[in-house]
Amino acid sequence: MRKIYCLVSAAAIALGLASCNKEPVETADRQITIVANTESGVDTKTALSGDDQTGYQVLWSEGDRIILDIDGSYPFDINGGVGTTRGTFVGNLPFGSSSAGINCRAYYATDGSYLDSKSYYKPGNVISSAPMVATVSVKNGFVSEANFKNLCGLLRLTLKGNGTIKKIRLIDDAPLYGDIDRIASDGAAVLKSAGLSEYALTHDCGAGVDLSADGTNFYIPMPQGNYDGIKIEITDRLDRTITKTLKAGKILNITRSKITPVSLTVASLDVDPLPDGALSGAFTVNKEGRKVFFSRGNLYWDGDSFELEEEQYNYPNERVDNHIGHFFWNISASESLKEGAYDETYVLFTNNPDYADRANADFVVNGVRGRYRTLTKAEWGYLLDNHQHIHAAAGGVNGLVIAPDGVTLEDDKKSYTSEELKNDNLVFLPAAGYYYFGLPNIYSWKLYSCGVEAYYLSCNPYTGDKASAILFNNDRLWYEGYPLVDMGTCIRLVTAMSDDEPLDSSDIEKPEDGNDYEWE
Repeated sequence: MRKIYCLVSAAAIALGLASCNKEPVETADRQITIVANTESGVDTKTALSGDDQTGYQVLWSEGDRIILDIDGSYPFDINGGVGTTRGTFVGNLPFGSSSAGINCRAYYATDGSYLDSKSYYKPGNVISSAPMVATVSVKNGFVSEANFKNLCGLLRLTLKGNGTIKKIRLIDDAPLYGDIDRIASDGAAVLKSAGLSEYALTHDCGAGVDLSADGTNFYIPMPQGNYDGIKIEITDRLDRTITKTLKAGKILNITRSKITPVSLTVASLDVDPLPDGALSGAFTVNKEGRKVFFSRGNLYWDGDSFELEEEQYNYPNERVDNHIGHFFWNISASESLKEGAYDETYVLFTNNPDYADRANADFVVNGVRGRYRTLTKAEWGYLLDNHQHIHAAAGGVNGLVIAPDGVTLEDDKKSYTSEELKNDNLVFLPAAGYYYFGLPNIYSWKLYSCGVEAYYLSCNPYTGDKASAILFNNDRLWYEGYPLVDMGTCIRLVTAMSDDEPLDSSDIEKPEDGNDYEWE
């Protein structure tokens, strides 16, 4: 369960709602303990009731907070009852506040005036944001127990398959989020119409939720109502989207404090059209709209075969036979590993993307489907002209961060974690240096500029005696660097989605859970 915020306002008497945007007050005179209860129902071991129940309960969690707004906002933090429906919260109130006594509403997962348009997936049948309301009395600095009631119902969407889901959207012409007009006598939130032609309620699955053949549950809070013509839009990690519409004449009923189950099979997502080791972010690399997907890390030779680094920021900072990450321009994969080896017949492969980095076909890394290659010189240029990129660090390594189609970077962000890169499908090129012989007064092969700069090769040359690559250091970027062909440089491969895996609405089959819903 996400952190719980419970807002109480004297204005709720006049308005029937409470809205609080004030900063918590730091000074107070008397420590108060408040008991907060979630709505009674069937006992459960998780934050929601099991599959054989229609009601649900929300359990208090570590770190939950209540805020009372009485001429100021006062935070109350949980100090007991974690994992139960009855929690105790401790905070401070000024001595003698509200001595005449008032009745107020308290809210959880809403400020009492608005239902959010977004919810978040939590594993283990746990809901992230189930709005609730309670009435409390405050007199002489004492607060009565807060007995919460659920404002919404829950859609339990069970998806069966082997895909990875990034987000789910519910779309309808009735309000699914927005301003609360009133709270009905049965405790359900009644929303105001914003006059929109459609409302889209988004369930965010972060970096992606892997489906199982037995079914994966997604719990989505929805306002009480009877929905006809509602659409369920499902997007996977590759931004493939399929939409199912409730068949004419059928009604999806959502009842306050109840779970409504819907089950769908996502058959098309069983097949991943990208090879193993490909990242999920799509990058357009020419004006015709060609899209590619980067490998999860730089290419390296492990002594027996070509492999991909496990993390985007990994690279060898010394040259050893079982971890070679800097390659020379050559038409032979085996020769590309040797110091200073090159063959000028590489010019025969100019502009041929089937050949990866100076090499013939045995240098191409094969995946489950399709195969990897390097970008052409023109593709690198188009990519960097049309995608935001910044100099930043990841995993403590300096490098270049590139945003995929449709993603915007924070200009002043200087460091990323693996999770942050994954969540936004960002590509990170580490400043892995280069391998060379012949710098002034130095007569041995060695790695230079690790953590400072790097060349990343294209699959076609710059000129007859120079390879083509992008070059960057910690504050500059050159779209067309030109390392010598006897300089060992980095390789970051790309792949493309398989063309023989079409996606259409027929890929979601009719549910088998006995519900009286038909989707088309």
